[in-house]
Amino acid sequence: MYFCSIMKRILYITICLTVLCISAYAQNTLRIHYKNGTTADVTIADVDSLSFVEKKNEPATATLAGSWFWGNVEAGYYELATFNADNTFTAYDNMFSFGYETSAYGWYSQLGNMLVMRAYGYGYLRRYNWFVSTLTDNQLTVITEMGPFTYYRLQPDVIYMKVGDTLPLSQGETLVFADGVTLQAANNSLKALLPGTTYILKSITATGQTWGYKVVVSA
Repeated sequence: MYFCSIMKRILYITICLTVLCISAYAQNTLRIHYKNGTTADVTIADVDSLSFVEKKNEPATATLAGSWFWGNVEAGYYELATFNADNTFTAYDNMFSFGYETSAYGWYSQLGNMLVMRAYGYGYLRRYNWFVSTLTDNQLTVITEMGPFTYYRLQPDVIYMKVGDTLPLSQGETLVFADGVTLQAANNSLKALLPGTTYILKSITATGQTWGYKVVVSA
């Protein structure tokens, strides 16, 4: 620590001398060269003083890339949206209350809180503009023309069941969504009704987070 303190003082003095030298040669700009090859210019007349501070690394920002799930029993459908790292996306909607499904694909771009998607698929608009109000590791809340929707990140773990099986949830887990067609929610457990692929949402009491899971039911 003592050595680091001396080095910081030396670096501070060096920078000050550099500024003085630059001023002596009638230069009015201090140019900072970063290790990544970029530069930043600071007008010397605007500099009052130089100092060193300790800055902690900021936590990593959650990424949109991945699969996100939204489902609502009252609305009668669920949607799985997948955003890929190459700025392509896919969307799958299952209208389980009406007995049909549809899907789309396209490209997306994200600029700040604005998410723009260009979609191609039957029943979909050509362009969607979503405002991202929340983006965390497990939650994506967007405001659309139809109102706000909260999606939850789909986990890589897949749950496998057979028709007639009952799977109780672990302690501290609460079932938030099951379609009631392929899977039925009963007494905080899952009962497989029909063969097929579906999705559920589980809330974890200890963390207050909700996660999505894929469930495959075989005959």
